[in-house]
Amino acid sequence: MTKLPAPEQWVLHRMNEMEVAEMIEEYIDFVDGKGKSVRLPSICVRHFRQRFDDVCPTVVSIATLPIVLADGVLLAPDGLDPDRGIAFKIQPELREVLPRREDCTDEAVRAAMEYLTDEWLCDVAADYAGKCTLISAALSMIERSLFDQRPSYFLTAGRRGGRKTTTLIMLIMAVTGIWPAAAAWSTNEEERRKALLSYFLYGVTYILWDNIARGSQIYCPHIEKSCTAAFYADRPLA
Repeated sequence: MTKLPAPEQWVLHRMNEMEVAEMIEEYIDFVDGKGKSVRLPSICVRHFRQRFDDVCPTVVSIATLPIVLADGVLLAPDGLDPDRGIAFKIQPELREVLPRREDCTDEAVRAAMEYLTDEWLCDVAADYAGKCTLISAALSMIERSLFDQRPSYFLTAGRRGGRKTTTLIMLIMAVTGIWPAAAAWSTNEEERRKALLSYFLYGVTYILWDNIARGSQIYCPHIEKSCTAAFYADRPLA
């Protein structure tokens, strides 16, 4: 077996007027009456950036791993899936080892679950149901582009030093290929609101709140509405 390098970390970026003009001129050469190339008028660029007629597809997410649909179909096109707005950036080496649907037999699924629970999570002090929950947490990061709501997971242990953070690092590195970044839990509701908006603007794969103080009451209306609604809106940061 070979270890693939971590995939590139893609993010969505809103192009400014000059960037849009350069992109258009890569495909269209505008000329004057004498056949000389000229710059695209700014009014045309602004109109192109603000189209609402659905002529141009809208990108809402980027996936570096294939996604399994509810009917078992493996979704992994090379580029944009216009129906769902997901741009797929999957490594060619990974595509070569993707299993075919007919190979996913009951025996193959059993062998895969045994590997995940008995080998990958062999050092995790959890029962079978707990390990299955951890696996579902990893899968939710892969399938996140299809969710209209955002699942949340809580990892607890009977004492400090139970390797909760280590377990989460294992999960996130398996999905993203990079060392995860943890965020501190703020006791201020307004600070959580601002942090949450910045996370969503960046399009993060996960949000990892670590080292929450014992006895803390996990309650936040901003997190609750972000987890239970398909769309999240807030006041932009100044």
